[in-house]
Amino acid sequence: MDNNGVHSGRARERKHERGGQPAVGRDWVLGLGNPSRQDDGVGIAIAATLAADPRRPTTLGIRQLSGEAASLLSAWSPTDRVWLIDAVVTGAPPGTVHRLDGDQLLDHPHPPLSGATTRASSHGFGVSEALELANTLGLMPRQLTVVGIEPLAFAVGEELSAPVAAAVPEVVEWLLNEVGAGDDPVAERVQHVEAAAAEWWQRFVDDYPTLARHPMPAVTWLERGSRAGCADVKNWTVTFNRPMLARTDGYQTILPETVVHELAHLVAYALYGTCGHDPAWRSVMERAGFTPKRTHDLDITGLPGVQRRWRYRCSCGDVYVTTTRHNRIQRGANIYYCTRCREPLTQG
Repeated sequence: MDNNGVHSGRARERKHERGGQPAVGRDWVLGLGNPSRQDDGVGIAIAATLAADPRRPTTLGIRQLSGEAASLLSAWSPTDRVWLIDAVVTGAPPGTVHRLDGDQLLDHPHPPLSGATTRASSHGFGVSEALELANTLGLMPRQLTVVGIEPLAFAVGEELSAPVAAAVPEVVEWLLNEVGAGDDPVAERVQHVEAAAAEWWQRFVDDYPTLARHPMPAVTWLERGSRAGCADVKNWTVTFNRPMLARTDGYQTILPETVVHELAHLVAYALYGTCGHDPAWRSVMERAGFTPKRTHDLDITGLPGVQRRWRYRCSCGDVYVTTTRHNRIQRGANIYYCTRCREPLTQG
């Protein structure tokens, strides 16, 4: 059974995770490096800092990679825009930021940023090999920019040197401008949700004074899936669906209903030691002025990580199934039944 009221007519099949290319036409920031070798991890540090910045566009993908050719080739598709961030050695003062586009790197045997693509970089062979092979196979992204930061030290350790650490916020601000953070309404909505979470938590503390000994929960973000939010009592966090904020109905549901819904889980746990949508949680929701509802009823079609839903019918009305189940029905490989009326589903 799933949350659409559908039951399979045969045993559940094994699911396989599929690798492969990221979504077509996306923007990607790829941080390269080894965070255990001081400045060699500057690309990783920049990617992590950017990922935590609420201003970043919801459509921006961020990955942390070792810089090997195979991992790079699988990290983009030809219609993507890509920014590669790495430590490069050119002899410039430590902390110097270099920028070069992909065409320049391919057109010149000894480009100005030789450290980004040759042996001067600890990941240079992988980057150079990946770019050359991608170009030969016609797999170069439509726009590629290499951002190199001049290192100072490669000793064992996780702390960046002072001049390299100082370059991190500079590169993050530049990247936000490059990817159009100012044009993304989701970034502002993220800030609204985080502010609302802080405000509602204070309201709960005012209503339940014993909550004062608990810290304000951290707010984290889902980048894919159909859940509007979730609460984690172990890590003391509330998590919300960032892509859903791009839609007006999603924004209006998350703010404030889902914010209160998830915070109420933590309140119920702190006060009564209970989890789930139980009477304690319901009482917290009702006292806050909200009707307790387990799930939302938003249209999730097109959200990252959500398969298209196909409309079928039974005596109960419309039932939506995933593309996987739709294809199985069309092939005659499966029959699915409504869990309520037990009738087989027919496409309507």
